Amino acid sequence: MTSVRKQLADHIRTNWPAGQPVDVRPFGYQPEELRKPAVAVFREAIAQDGSQLDHAFKIQVFGVQATSSEALEDALDTLLDNVLTALRKHSSVTFGEAKRLVFLDVFQGWEIDASWTSQDYYKTAALSGG
Repeated sequence: MTSVRKQLADHIRTNWPAGQPVDVRPFGYQPEELRKPAVAVFREAIAQDGSQLDHAFKIQVFGVQATSSEALEDALDTLLDNVLTALRKHSSVTFGEAKRLVFLDVFQGWEIDASWTSQDYYKTAALSGG
């Protein structure tokens, strides 16, 4: 089974606007790897919610290294808008909050809190003997 973390990363990638380069990964980045804007998806917590699972995610949106300028801020706003639009296209994902951050003292970006409610696939697997 594909993890919900990878499914969410794939969903963001699939719903990204054509012609706007981005690298979406279901894991983090090393600074030297960033050659274009990037999105990293991390599952931070999981909780039982009745008969469903509630997955909490951190989604990090990285701009490439640059000094602050209006053009950089505009590019970061576009990156954020693209991620939030992709999240809105998923009926089981809700967006909580986005915070402006500087990653590793170099990369300007955003960190987004999101959650995904899914069926309790652990219970389904246990009952089916899987």
